[in-house]
Formats: sequence, C-alpha cells, structure tokens
Amino acid sequence: MSDNNRRRKLIDVTPCDTTLVTISQDAISVEFENIIDMIGAGLGLTPIAIFGVKFLFANKKNFGVEIRKVCASCKEIRENDNQYIIDNPDSFNKYCGEDAYGANDIQSGLVTYPLVSDSNSGISIIKSGVSPSYIHSRPTTYEINKVPSGSPGNVLESVDVIFDLVASMTLGYIGFAPDFLGYGSSESQRYGYLVRNSYVTATLPIYLKAKYQLAQETDCNTDIADVAFYSGYSEGGYASIALAEGLNEILGIKPLRVLAGGGPYKLSTEQFYQIFLGDDESTFINENKGREFFPLLLGAAYSSTNTELANFNTDQDLLVSSFRSDALEWLSDTEKTEKQTNEFILKKLDDGDGFSNIWNDDILTLFRKAAAEKEKDFCNPNYKFNIDGKTDKFCEAIKQNDLLETILNVDYPIEFCHSINDEIVFYEHVPNTTELSSNPNLKLLTTLDSLHTDAGITCLTDEVLFIAGGVITSLIPQSIIDANTNLINTINNGNGGCTINSPTTSPTNIPTETEPSSSPTIITVPPVFLNKKNGNVKKCSSISKLSIKRQKQVCTSKRFQIRSKKGTRLAPASVACSEVCNQYCVKEFNKNEFLLKTKNKGKKEVTKKCKWLKKQSQEDKAKICSNTIQFKGGIPIYGQASEVCTKTCDSC
Repeated sequence: MSDNNRRRKLIDVTPCDTTLVTISQDAISVEFENIIDMIGAGLGLTPIAIFGVKFLFANKKNFGVEIRKVCASCKEIRENDNQYIIDNPDSFNKYCGEDAYGANDIQSGLVTYPLVSDSNSGISIIKSGVSPSYIHSRPTTYEINKVPSGSPGNVLESVDVIFDLVASMTLGYIGFAPDFLGYGSSESQRYGYLVRNSYVTATLPIYLKAKYQLAQETDCNTDIADVAFYSGYSEGGYASIALAEGLNEILGIKPLRVLAGGGPYKLSTEQFYQIFLGDDESTFINENKGREFFPLLLGAAYSSTNTELANFNTDQDLLVSSFRSDALEWLSDTEKTEKQTNEFILKKLDDGDGFSNIWNDDILTLFRKAAAEKEKDFCNPNYKFNIDGKTDKFCEAIKQNDLLETILNVDYPIEFCHSINDEIVFYEHVPNTTELSSNPNLKLLTTLDSLHTDAGITCLTDEVLFIAGGVITSLIPQSIIDANTNLINTINNGNGGCTINSPTTSPTNIPTETEPSSSPTIITVPPVFLNKKNGNVKKCSSISKLSIKRQKQVCTSKRFQIRSKKGTRLAPASVACSEVCNQYCVKEFNKNEFLLKTKNKGKKEVTKKCKWLKKQSQEDKAKICSNTIQFKGGIPIYGQASEVCTKTCDSC
C-alpha cells in the first residue's frame, strides 16, 4: 500500500457519535467551578488567577452544555449530498472531493451545544434559535489521543474544550473543536501538518453532520448561523485562519473575528529562514528540547505523502531519502509516545550535522545559504540556490501553504497574539507594521515577551476572559439577530418544525388525496418533495426557512431533480413545491424528463428528455413547449416541458 493511502492503526480512543458530557442548566454553576479548578491546575495558574476566573463568570453561567464526539467524512457528505446543501460545489470539491487528501477518511472532533430546561418536562434540551458557532483549533500535539475528542479520561480536563464550553455556557453559541487529520478517530495518517487545506478537510464534514443532526433532533427549531468566531494558538493559530477562509469559501460562513496566536503564517519566508539564521540550526534545536517531533511531522507532510502538494512525487521531499521510509513507518505507529519519538529524532540529530540526517540535503543547502546571505525570499524562482529539479517544487509547496496573502486581503477582523521571544514560531510571522497598516481588519494585541508555551497560556487565558466579557456579541450582524427572533417567534406561535427523515426511512405514511371512483379528478400534490433518491422526504414549507441561495439550489439544481415512481409517488421540489419554487428557473440538463403526453385516459405518463426535445423541429418544439398536459393517474412527478427544458423552451 502506498504511503499516501496507508491507513494508520487506530488505538482505543473515545467512541464516535456519542455524548461525552452533559451538564444541565441547574448544575452548570457548581460544575464549571470544578472544571476551572482542573484546567487551572493543569495550566499552572495561581490560586488567585483561578479565583479571578471564577469571579468573572459568577453571573454568566446562562446555559447548560452537552459535549459530543462527532465523526464524519467528506465521502459521507458526498454520498448524501441531498441532505447536505452546499452553496459552492466547486469549492466543496477543492477540500472534500474524491481527489482531496484525506477526504475519504473518517475525521473527528467535539461539538458543544447550549442546553436549557424544557418548561414542560424539566429535562435538558438544546437551546432553540439561530446560534453562531465558535471554532477553536488546538496547538500541536504528537500523540493522537491528546486532542479534544481523544482524551481517554475526563474530556473536561482538556484545555482545548474550555473555549467552546465557555462560548456555549455564557453566550449560547455552538462550539466546534476539530481533532485534525490523523488524530482522534481520524483514519488518515498524520500528513496534514501546516497544510492549509487539511484543516478544512478535517473540519467541514463534522460541521455539516452536526448541522444536519441538529435539524433532525430539534425538528429544525435550532440552527447554526452562517457566522462564526475562530481562535487558536501555535498550529491552531495557523489553522484558525485556514478554517475561516475555507468555511467561508464553501458554505458562506462569515468570520466575525479570528484570534490567531503564535502561528507560522509566513511559512515560505520566515520559519525556515529564522531556524537557520546564525552559524547553524543548533540554536533552534537546543532551544526546543522536547519538541524533536516537529521536524518529523513537518517532514512527513512535505514528503510525497499528501497528494495535494506541489512537490508530491517530484524527488523533492523534505525528508532525506535514507530516512523517509523509517520516518513514515514510525509515524504510522500510533502507539509510539511523544517521549519515544523525541528520543528517536534526537538520536538522528546527534549522529549528524543538525538536520542533515532528517531533511533533504538540497533543501538544507537552500535554507542555509539563504540564512547566510540574509535572503528571506529564498523561494523566489530567481534566487540562485532555488534550483529547478531540486528545490523549486518544494518551494512551490510551502508557498501554497503560506497565509500572508490571505491575511493581507481579509475582510474580517484578525487579532494576533505573539511573543517577541518565541523560540519555535518566530515573532517575524506576525504581519509587520506596513502589512498591518495595509488592512484595517488586522490588529496586533499587546506584545508578549515570554517563551512560546507561556505566551500561549497568556493568549488563550485572555481569550476566555474576552468571551466572558461578552464583547463579541456586538459583532453579530443584525440579520442573524433578526433570523433568531423570527425562528423563536415561529416556534412560539406553534409553526415550527420540519420533516427530515433518515436515509433509510420509507415514505409510506405520507398522506395523499385519492380520487373518488365515480368522478375522476386531478389529485392534489401533497406539500412534500423527494430530497434523496432512497426516500428522504421533506415538507415544502421547509424550503422557505432556507437562505435564498439554498432555496434556489433545492428548486433548480440538477442534483435535486429526482423522483420516485414506486410506492408513494414523490416529485422533486421544482414540481411538488410550486408555491415556493415558481420564482426560480430550473436548470436544464439533457437527461431531465418532462411530461410529453398521457395515455389510458390520462392515467399513464409518456415522458421525454430535454435532449430529445432539442432535436425536434422549431415548429414541434414551440408546440411542445406551449403545451399543458394534465395527468390523472396519481401524484404528478414530471413537470411540463416549459418548466423542465427551460433553455430549449426559452421559458425563463
């Protein structure tokens, strides 16, 4: 099996699609203080600091919380594409198509929901309304179970959980904490490190599955708003920007604010340049004892494993060829601990000249020469040591994953938290004064002077306090506030709810109006439509609750022009839901069928495809396009030629 297709060995982690924690609205006050005690002790916070956090949240424990582990794959989303409405299929395929690395593998993460007590039963239920999401990305870890969903003990002991928990508890937001490619219950190898698309591939299916499950479980009384807040530190700082861009591109989720702490955003200039600046890389190695796994994770991702990278199979792997096989085999063994891995890499470092036993000599020469000549733009094609056939494709790969251009062009706030003394992700990654002033959405928070880990504690503690302060609520657009108010009013008026059946549900109980035997009439179409080929059915009224873009997609796009002839006849929304869909024009495609005529006294359909209609004479086309055929043999499931072959009939 090739390296890029190799499935890693799974170890015993928390099971998928299970509720790990439920804390009721009544119990949250006491339980939250216990959580702060555990996490505060783990971070080394002083008793005074822990008391301060508790005091700040004293009157802000507004909701209970439920934390679930959710697992899903892009493949699952693709195969159930009628459940998961995607606004931008091309962008979806970029991150989740069949050729996207890791898109066919299960990914995992935590989802946190705000709970309230049901006024009738007193049991805990998910808060109704339209809720923004808060997405937190974890820092780098080596062991696959030391991630949000993978903790074999108490998930509440994980620092990565606290951000979503606080956002849900205080503000009623829905929290997401992805594990990332190759971690938690992910079936992928750990080949996504600092590869921007990988973070979207690992998160998108979890987000969509949670959104769909939420609609199922709450009867559409709860929805995730098309806005989100992001935070992360170190690798998580990098991931938070990659995710904000990716989810906005695919789903139109508007980032309202990103906290990016200690991340390597300038991958193609600063990171490698700073490592080798000075006499050699020994200073970097000595200052990062206990992080020897870093060159292994980075080397593996950029060594013909991740098929999306420009240097894939070009003989320009970052890992030196003599070490690559051993390195990938070691990484695939998920029972190897971080301590064992550091010892394994340290021996390679001690036996060689810096990274020479780990990384490619040609690429090392490029780094070392650039540092010696003070050339940060070493991946410039004109730089003399960036040699075609030796380093150019590697340079192209790291340029693919540089975030600076993205940062400089964002139209949403990004706040940077970084230490000037960061010893592993250098301060130079922060946009400089000129870059910051070029975009008013960019802001540098108070500069820190501690080392990487301590700076992370400060950045993330401040983020918890920022959430608690409630300032982020002022960033919520009025449209989201209005959508929430409208949904709550609809529920209170008794008009909420929706029909979302599971993929295996048989639509045998859908009411139909049958014709009297003595006086045949046209059967009235019930207000439901076929949303999935194997029986997923929805009420037409559910379409009006979607955004305009999504309404148009359900009513017009090719994937939704499906029908069922067996058992209960079911039509696509374009036919069944005329009140909603008449305002949109169905997209014509060759194989779509229309009702040409009827036989057996109007009780049997005769259909033709748009492809056939295109070949008819102008006179016949005009006649067919102007016809209105009445069907008397049951629920109509085919539209008129003018409704289906809209381009040929020029009917839009």
